Amino acid sequence: MGAAPPFQPNRRGFDYFYGFLDGGHQYMPGEVSIHADGYWEPLLRNAKPTPFTEYLTTALSRDAARYVSTASRKPFFVYLSYNAPHTPLQAPKSFIDKYQHIADPERRVYAAMIDAMDEGIGMLVAALKAANQYDNTLIFFLSDNGGVYPEAWQPTSDWSDNAPFRRGKVALLEGGIRVPFIAHWQSAFRAGRP
Repeated sequence: MGAAPPFQPNRRGFDYFYGFLDGGHQYMPGEVSIHADGYWEPLLRNAKPTPFTEYLTTALSRDAARYVSTASRKPFFVYLSYNAPHTPLQAPKSFIDKYQHIADPERRVYAAMIDAMDEGIGMLVAALKAANQYDNTLIFFLSDNGGVYPEAWQPTSDWSDNAPFRRGKVALLEGGIRVPFIAHWQSAFRAGRP
């Protein structure tokens, strides 16, 4: 919604905010610098700088799950906006090691980043189930664009794969604009129906 104070989440209808305001962020704890671009700034919790002590994707997931466990007695809305998978390509070694069968080291990290995000979504779903809110919660999963693709301005960016679609991020061809979109609502949507 914007990084300037009038546009920050707590001034735009959100009761609680934990995250970053730039288009992306460093993933590893300890990689923070006050006077750097937004990728390096501390995370914010309700407009106050807040350190994070674990992999960013996991920290965001854990905080969202914690919020669900405290808000479960009344209707709530959670907007969990991961920056994964996105540069910088960073993931914990434990996730990267699971993908040793992938020869390309950047693609290996990319797969690890998706795995960490998937684990985080599972954490949020588990929190919904523990709060008895899973069946009556509408969950949307979507992406903002396709993955990067080799191009003159980034010739080595081939760690994602938009096949069978052409091109990817920043392109208006299928590889850039076709993205995953899933809607799930256990008590309202029947399985096997589009």
